[in-house]
Amino acid sequence: MKIFIGSGVPDVRPPRPDGFSKKMSDGMKNVHLVLNWGGEWKNHHGEYWYEGRRAKAFAFSRDSNYDQLLDKVYNVTGIDRDYYRVSMTTLPQTFRPSMPIEIVDDEDVALLHCCIVASSREC
Repeated sequence: MKIFIGSGVPDVRPPRPDGFSKKMSDGMKNVHLVLNWGGEWKNHHGEYWYEGRRAKAFAFSRDSNYDQLLDKVYNVTGIDRDYYRVSMTTLPQTFRPSMPIEIVDDEDVALLHCCIVASSREC
């Protein structure tokens, strides 16, 4: 099952004034992701987009890794991991149009987080 993960808006909350430690407040930072699935990638003159039949938004911690993202994707979509293997991809916002990048490890999740923060600065 192919799943596209697009960026949303980061949820960066200021530290709480009631004495929470920096580590505790950093753990509350989330990004909002949008999953699209049940469709296919389209391409026209080097520009890519995903046309899905289903979509769902969810909050995801910036401190999360690949395994946590994969667990969240199975949970949010309701896809049975005993019968289906998901293939997660994202489309980074770059200076020049980029091809979709498959998310296969922690480094790809870090890229996803980086792209979300960068795109939110442009909004």
